[in-house]
Amino acid sequence: MALRSTALASSSDSGAMSTRGGGGGALSGIDIPLLCYFALWYLGNYYYNISNKLALKATGGAAGFPMTISALQLGIGSLYGIFLWLAPDARDKPKITLDDVSCIFLMCVWCM
Repeated sequence: MALRSTALASSSDSGAMSTRGGGGGALSGIDIPLLCYFALWYLGNYYYNISNKLALKATGGAAGFPMTISALQLGIGSLYGIFLWLAPDARDKPKITLDDVSCIFLMCVWCM
C-alpha cells in the first residue's frame, strides 16, 4: 500500500499523466493491432455469413436442411481441431484440469 501511495504522489507531482506507449498524440490511446484484428474478424464473419446463406439457399432455404448443414460444419470443424491437437508439431495439446472441466460443464448446463 505504501508503494502505491508513493507512486500516486510522484505521478501527481510530475504534473502530467503518462499514456501507454508515450507520445501523447491523438492516436496514442488506440491499440492499432487490436483494431486491425477486429476489422479482419468482422470481414471474415461477413463472408462466412454470406457463404452460410448461399449454402442454405442451395439446399432449399429454411424448409431445406439447415440443421444438417450446421451439424456438418460443426463436425468438420471439430475434426480439424482434433487433427491439430494430434498432429505432431502442429500445436500443443491443451492442459485441462478437473476444475476446468467442471467450469465448462457448469457453463454448458447454464446455457442449455
